[in-house]
Order: sequence, then structure tokens, then C-alpha cells
Amino acid sequence: MRNSGDSVTIKDIAADVGVSVATVSRVINRLPSVSKGTVAKVQEAMERLGYRPLNGNYPRKASLQNSILLLLPTISNPFYSTVVGAITRSMTLVGYDVELCVSDYSMALEKTAFQRLVEGKYRGLISFSAELPAEYLQKISDNYPYVMVSHHVEGLDATCVSIDDQKAMYEATEYLIQQGHTKLALISGTKGGDVLKERGFSQAKQAYGLEANPAHIVRSIRQYGFEFEMGSLYCEDLLNTDDPPTAILSVFDAFAIGAAKYALSKGIRVGREFGIIGFDNAPFSKIFSPSISSVAHPLNELGITAADLLLNQIQTGDYTPKRVYLPHELIIRDSSQ
Repeated sequence: MRNSGDSVTIKDIAADVGVSVATVSRVINRLPSVSKGTVAKVQEAMERLGYRPLNGNYPRKASLQNSILLLLPTISNPFYSTVVGAITRSMTLVGYDVELCVSDYSMALEKTAFQRLVEGKYRGLISFSAELPAEYLQKISDNYPYVMVSHHVEGLDATCVSIDDQKAMYEATEYLIQQGHTKLALISGTKGGDVLKERGFSQAKQAYGLEANPAHIVRSIRQYGFEFEMGSLYCEDLLNTDDPPTAILSVFDAFAIGAAKYALSKGIRVGREFGIIGFDNAPFSKIFSPSISSVAHPLNELGITAADLLLNQIQTGDYTPKRVYLPHELIIRDSSQ
């Protein structure tokens, strides 16, 4: 029998009593539609197993505000504006207020935001960022209304809505291979979604019998405000390798534009002899000359789906993880034709 309150979750309580996780959540949050007998059994199991919510108190419905929190890593990325707008409209229509918290990739700020959820100051939280360990986020996901948008954390089983990053990058890589490129490079990263994109890149090369070249993969560290300059530096490094690539894919459009800018400065004809494809279909990818090919997300659908998933958790108390993949689109522009 488990007796550590910090390690006991509502899943353990549900299994002990023989009821659903949603039923245990309703009891904890004092929601209706649970019989008095079941409430008594659940409460007895909590006491016996030493279960304690993360804040040490059982949240009461009366203490919850009628608002949700959106956790963003930055406000400088235009990707977020459309998604946040769709979430805000969806939640406002059903009577919820929406507040924003910008973490600037700070673990401390992220933890403060989640603690506010735990303390009952918000009905739910939608996150575009995940700097905290998977173990901590798993406790949040198991016990509170929490939805991740377009993000992936290794080892975390939480409700999330995104495109299939791995498949999307596979298709982008495949397109360049079919255009005749056999020396492809990737400006990757260290985040969960970037790891999936790197897998798609490597799988496509393997599927077409192209050799892996570690020198052709750059793992970037994103520093917002310097993306274009960093993209140029990464492209310079790649073109100065012993076996330079003839095409570059990037996990982020700004890096792709920086790479294109550097290639153009060296007299390389981007699109005709040097292919470039980015990711996220940021507005500036259309304006740059040559225009940058990119993978597009269904931004409005991302926001609407995230809101629907969170509302379902709030209304039912069921935090069973759901993974929703939305369709993506590879938009071909001048940089890869």
C-alpha cells in the first residue's frame, strides 16, 4: 500500500475505490452528481492513503475564480497572437476571463503560474511553454485542468493539441529530396518539439538512402530578438563545413530567413541552387525576398481546440490525457522551388 502523500495521485485513489478519475476529481472539487456514499468512500481512501493535493489543501469550487491563465514563453513570436485570440474568443463566449503570463523561458515564473492554478486562483491553464521537469508537469496534468498547445515534453503524458511535428518535417525534407537535393542540413533545437522535427528530418533522409552527417545538424538555442542574426551565423557555419549542404531546413522561420540572407550575401541563388524551408509560416516569411517556404499550423483551430479541451476538463473533472493532432500544410514558396 502506498503511504506517501506526495506520490499518491487521484488515479491511485480511483483505483483503490473502484471509480473513475473523473469521479475522484468531482469529489475533490466539490462538484455535484456524486452520491454521498461514493463521496465518503473517496474521502476515506484519501485519508488512508495520505493523498494531498499539490498545495496541501482540498480546493473548493467557491474559491475558484471564473478565469483561466495562458502561459506564453514570449510575446515577440507572431505565432502566438492568432492562437491566443482564438482561445480568448472561445473562453469569453462561455463566460470565462483570460489572463496572460509571459515566462520569458523562466522556470521560476512558470512554477509561479502553475502554483496559482494549484491554489485555485484559476479554473484552468493553457500553456505554450514547458521549462519545468516532466515529473512536476505530470502532477499538474493528473490533478488540474491543464492543456498544452503545440508543445512536446519527453516523458509527459498530458492533454495536448498540435500538429504532427515529426510528420511535417519528414514531408518538408522529402520535398527537398525530390527536388534533387542530397546534401540537406537542419537548424534544430533542444526543445521537445524540435526533437520531434529532427527525428522527421533524419527519418526522411534514411528512407531515401541518404547518409547522416552530424555536421549538418545545428542545435540552436533560441534567443528572441536575435533570431535572424543567429540564422545567418548557423548558415555560415554549415556552408563552411568540408561537405556543405545544398539545402537547409529550420525548426523556426526566423532562422530560415537569416540563413537565406547570408546565402544571398554570398551570391548564392536561394531557391534555384540552394533550397530553404522554415517552420510555423510566420507572416514575415511571405514578405522576405525570396519568399520562404514553410510548414503552416491551423492557428485558429489550435486555439479553438485548446479551449474546448480545457472546458471539457473544467466541466467534467476528467483529466485523462488526450493527444489531438491537427492537419498541417507545407507551403512552397520561392526559397525551395
